[in-house]
Amino acid sequence: MAEVAYNDEDIENTFMQKASQLDRPIPGESLTNDPETPMPFEQAPQYTDLATALEYYFSTFTEEDNYEQLLETIAGGMPIMDLVQIFLYQGFQDGLFNPDLMMLLAEPLAYMLAALCEQEGVEFVIQSDDEEDMEEESLPMMKQALGQIKEPTPEVVPEQVQSLLAARGDQ
Repeated sequence: MAEVAYNDEDIENTFMQKASQLDRPIPGESLTNDPETPMPFEQAPQYTDLATALEYYFSTFTEEDNYEQLLETIAGGMPIMDLVQIFLYQGFQDGLFNPDLMMLLAEPLAYMLAALCEQEGVEFVIQSDDEEDMEEESLPMMKQALGQIKEPTPEVVPEQVQSLLAARGDQ
């Protein structure tokens, strides 16, 4: 195998070329946003307690259009924890809740999705076997919280989720 020799100038040019191509905000850019038009996550959250946030997600998941797509996605092999991470991150960006409530929602949402799948007889995967599948830029605390959730059993499904599922079954 032939050795490739690099000189300092080549390395410096390559570094500068790659560094200048990155699409990222400049330092301090967030401090220049107009305070009259804050981003959704910079405002007061829409949901401040666990029960109402869970009701929001339950109604969203069980809407006719969303329900079928959600179950098809899970049946196709998408791990539930990946979906939970997507829903929670998007909810935070949309200003639905603060980061603390986002962390509290992780486990009940996973159980909710698993219970909906069990109710319909859909095979599901809680978390992929590869730890490398989780995105590197995701929040470390979220990774830790999502990694603690194991295979759900009826006795560990949170009470709020059980009451929502029971209400759906009565309809």
